[in-house]
Amino acid sequence: MVKTDKLLKIIEHYGEDHQRYKAAEELSELQTLLLQDANQNGKVPLSRIIEELADVYVTLKQIELIYKIDSRDTGPLCDAKVERTLKRMVSE
Repeated sequence: MVKTDKLLKIIEHYGEDHQRYKAAEELSELQTLLLQDANQNGKVPLSRIIEELADVYVTLKQIELIYKIDSRDTGPLCDAKVERTLKRMVSE
């Protein structure tokens, strides 16, 4: 993954507000591409999905830095959400 100091340099250059908007933009682009792929039965090139996913990873890491969120804080919550979904699947 990209080094924190490089991401902080980007945040400092563009500003936190700009990078918040950039993260939202990148999430939207990935969402659009995934919906397009689902509607076309998997015909969107994997390379495009990988590229958008990389953009999302980079901008989400910047969001963690902007808000001073440690991945150790989100990890347990992510685990709990996965477990909740697995439990729901059993009752379906």
